[in-house]
Amino acid sequence: MNDERYAEAVRHHQQGRLAEARRGYLEVLAANPGHADALHLLGVADFQQGEAEAGVRRIAEAIRLRPDDGRFHGNLGLALAAAGRSPEALEAYDRALELAPDFAEAMANRSVTLAELGRREEAVAGFERAAGLSEGRAPLQASILARLGAALTKLGDSAGAYEALSRSLEINPGNLQAAGARLFVLNYLSDVPPVQMVEEARAFGGLAASQAKMRSSHRNTPEPDRPLRVGIVSGDLKSSSISRFLDPLLEIDPEQYRVHAYYTRSRVDEVTRKLQAGLPVFRQIDSINDSAAAALIEEDGIDVLCDLSGHSSGNRMGLFARKPAPVQFTWLGYFATTGLAAMDYVLCNDVVVPPAEEWQWVEKPWRMPSTYLCFSPPGDEIDPAPGPAVRDGVVTFGSFNNFSKL
Repeated sequence: MNDERYAEAVRHHQQGRLAEARRGYLEVLAANPGHADALHLLGVADFQQGEAEAGVRRIAEAIRLRPDDGRFHGNLGLALAAAGRSPEALEAYDRALELAPDFAEAMANRSVTLAELGRREEAVAGFERAAGLSEGRAPLQASILARLGAALTKLGDSAGAYEALSRSLEINPGNLQAAGARLFVLNYLSDVPPVQMVEEARAFGGLAASQAKMRSSHRNTPEPDRPLRVGIVSGDLKSSSISRFLDPLLEIDPEQYRVHAYYTRSRVDEVTRKLQAGLPVFRQIDSINDSAAAALIEEDGIDVLCDLSGHSSGNRMGLFARKPAPVQFTWLGYFATTGLAAMDYVLCNDVVVPPAEEWQWVEKPWRMPSTYLCFSPPGDEIDPAPGPAVRDGVVTFGSFNNFSKL
């Protein structure tokens, strides 16, 4: 009976029903506290539900029961990484690879951690090794190649990134994230004509539409006396260049506009907390899929939904493809078309979208009369100091931008 209950819990886990899986594992462990597999997978379910430290403890306990299982060490690495303990995560991945040198998933996850630590050349080498190890395992290899593309983008190797993402899509043409990442990389390739950009963007939009049923009607009713419900979806509701433009949201009259924020990441910092405290509604949607997130936005009755990411990191284009709000627009975080038929407008001015270039956009331009964004300076006063040109007699150029932009 215990074996049957364990198998049932694993099925729940594989199908994403984490609460049911956890109940099953706990029942198995109540009958047999030494069931290493149930303890291990209970720890996996813990960190998948956002309880990273609990996951670390349980997987470590499973390792004490079975120290030579490479899978256990690989998932301990994932839990440690989720808990922000990156150096320890690398040690866990290294032990997993000692026990199972062909463990492609551990090699790929180790490379993710290396990339997060800024060790990008090592990460690229690891992803390339993992892609070779996963030969013949189509979904896994496609996922690893997509991660390789992201790492190469960060290194400024846009041509290499485009190639890796194209290989990923050859294996798995339906991977919406890889298709969006490849579209993003096109912005960094100087020899790509605008017509190719538009064609690929429309192809992305077609892929997104094929995977999501777009709503044609909504429950929203025009009530002039109630606040307009405005939603913003972004992965940059944290310390970032994008958040410098969001301070005015905190000053909007709540009698006229009710702002809902939908944050696509788990990382929280002082800027996130400021927005959480200052906005009427702040939801983190990093742990739910596009369909569930779209249903949440519909339930909130959002009238106008704003995308702040385009195809940059942390975007949820699959959510917007479902059109959970009657009016949707893109703004601020990306400067080319999303390709989505469900995206009604791009908020811009004549500089961002010159009238002669409107054909490059699927969205309808909604032009502001002058600037379309307003920067908020940092709160701390910074005293200027003499520049290096005074000392050295030469001009020094510098940039804190994403290296690919250089």
